[in-house]
Amino acid sequence: MGSVRITLCAGAALVAALTPATVAYAGDHHHGSGEGTVRVTPSTVAPGGRVELRVDGCEGTTGEARSRVFDSDVPLSGKDGEGNPLYGEATVERSARPGRHTVTVTCDGYDDAARGRLWVEHGRGPTPTAPVHAGGGATARLAAGRPREEGPGLRQTVTGAVLAGAAVLAVTGRLVSRGRRRPE
Repeated sequence: MGSVRITLCAGAALVAALTPATVAYAGDHHHGSGEGTVRVTPSTVAPGGRVELRVDGCEGTTGEARSRVFDSDVPLSGKDGEGNPLYGEATVERSARPGRHTVTVTCDGYDDAARGRLWVEHGRGPTPTAPVHAGGGATARLAAGRPREEGPGLRQTVTGAVLAGAAVLAVTGRLVSRGRRRPE
């Protein structure tokens, strides 16, 4: 019974230790932390092609996207700044080198508010202007020899740890209550 109490206390300490970190991190995520996301469609493009940008994680209504492969900085705009995404369109330079390139976003004056990536490949055909429902998902990227995109960020990792701690507490509480109900 002593080990159950220790487990319960350890789980409670874990949840208490991680919860403030989640709140503090979420509070500054749009102020230059790079935790916003940039979705580039299509994610792979030939030099001279056009891409659409969707930026999530900015509080404001305006921003600007930059990449070494864009022919100019890209103005971004959105609805009302309350969690709504910002949108823009970019043209990739004809002299862009093949490979993975970073896209960084400034939102309402905050540098590095969001990041994303795009692939430049020579010899690709015309760039589609709408999503193609061809299936394959992430396996298509792996089959093409491109690396997987990065895993979960800090916010998702901390949230997962908090949920795991809560699950440990729930199971431990259940075991403690069963132990108390048994007749001796």
